[in-house]
Amino acid sequence: MKFYAELLIFFLLFLVNFRVFLPKKERRDVLVSVSPITFLLSILSFFAWGFDFFIFLAIILSFLVLLTNFHAMFRYSQKVYVDHYSPSMKFWAIFTTIFSFASIVIVIYFAPVLQNPKDFSVTETKQNITGNLKGGFSPSQNFEKVNGTIYEFSLTPELENRSYVVLFLPDRRGDVANYEPFFKSLAKEGTTVFSADFYTNDCKYFSNFFDNKLFRRFCLVLQSRKDPQKYNSQREFFTYKASLELEALLKLAQEKYGSQCRYFIATDIMGITAATDIQKKYPELITGTLDISTISEYKTAGFGFVEITEPLLARFLGCKKDSKMENSTIVAKKTAKIAKNSWGIGR
Repeated sequence: MKFYAELLIFFLLFLVNFRVFLPKKERRDVLVSVSPITFLLSILSFFAWGFDFFIFLAIILSFLVLLTNFHAMFRYSQKVYVDHYSPSMKFWAIFTTIFSFASIVIVIYFAPVLQNPKDFSVTETKQNITGNLKGGFSPSQNFEKVNGTIYEFSLTPELENRSYVVLFLPDRRGDVANYEPFFKSLAKEGTTVFSADFYTNDCKYFSNFFDNKLFRRFCLVLQSRKDPQKYNSQREFFTYKASLELEALLKLAQEKYGSQCRYFIATDIMGITAATDIQKKYPELITGTLDISTISEYKTAGFGFVEITEPLLARFLGCKKDSKMENSTIVAKKTAKIAKNSWGIGR
């Protein structure tokens, strides 16, 4: 959906700017009314999917187009006939038309890989929750603040009591959405995957405005790319945060699957120390752990499978788009094998 929203915004921006060069068959500048719509769509996209490069580009360009067309919108509202545009308006239109068209091309070129549900036969269920890591969570009701979302990927969603479940704690440079192809492939191997994104007051990464879920992931990605050495030096800090999140994730899983269930914890780089510690704390519940970044086919460690979900970021990480989702499938197969062996059901 995010891809289609971005494509629509840039197409409308192209249309509203290219109108300057169209033959004047209408007595009123009707297409100028599209400019506030593009700005509104870009703002709604920001609140729906958070801050990233394309959303930022859409907001900035649509805002500038809205400002420069303010006078034209006023004339349109007054039903004033427009027979020509000023040279400065035409110059600006040339720039924004080219920029909008280039944005369309870039968005299409770096489009995420389409994940056809028929290729997986896996059911994804999710539930918004409210609360905090230390005090616990409950299902979020209407108009209640959402502090997290729990996800389950399974071939048998109707089964309530399960014997074995893979708990996955994402690296916060990834979030669940960027591990989704991996989760689906893992569930296709016959394992149930349980994961979550948390945004609570007792587990902040910046202790400022950037902890907001609309900005957090983008800022963590930017921080790790800008100064990798400084980012990696905070390993103890991230381990502590991961420990809190894993404890909460395990508690949520126990509430959902019952006391008979046994768990295998998979994580990505920053969470492995916390996973090992929690296994030592609950040896009767947790049969094993895995850092998927140790699997060679996982090329974008710490960021999720962005060669599928965010090919532009993958390019900055030195990887190409994985159109066939081969790497995520291989990593899932290897993870499933290790997990099943830990449960004593490996083949």
